[in-house]
This record gives sequence, structure tokens and C-alpha cells, in this order.
Amino acid sequence: MMARSYEIKPRPAHLGGGWCLKMFEDGEEMGRGYYPLFRQDRPLGVDEDEVDPVTKDLFALAEAEADGESWIAGGDNQ
Repeated sequence: MMARSYEIKPRPAHLGGGWCLKMFEDGEEMGRGYYPLFRQDRPLGVDEDEVDPVTKDLFALAEAEADGESWIAGGDNQ
């Protein structure tokens, strides 16, 4: 059985901030995803100006963690 894992690291502010998810299988990187603080394809359902940066960061981190856990469970997000 192949061992799957992931890591999430912060993205630099000059790249939009947020998080970078890297997915591994048996220690080899198999894919990655980027989770900027605000994503046009996934609006938060409220006016962008009404959401503070910490909340945006937590939404992005939660989405990255959910995708990482899906990867471990056998899902293929990439």
C-alpha cells in the first residue's frame, strides 16, 4: 500500500498570500494546490470588503486542509 501525506506552507504575500498544499505518495511529490486569500471562483458569499484578512486566511487554510485529508483518504484532487 502506498503511503500518502501532505504539507501545507504559507505563500509569500507578493504571490497573493494564503497557502500552498503539496501532496506526496511514498515521499514523492504528486501534486500541489494554491489557496490564495480570496478566490474569484469560490466567493465567500459576502461582500469581499466585509471579510477581514484573518477570516480569509482561515477559509483558505481550511480548504487546503480538507483537500489534503481527501488526498490521504484516497481522493485525487489534482
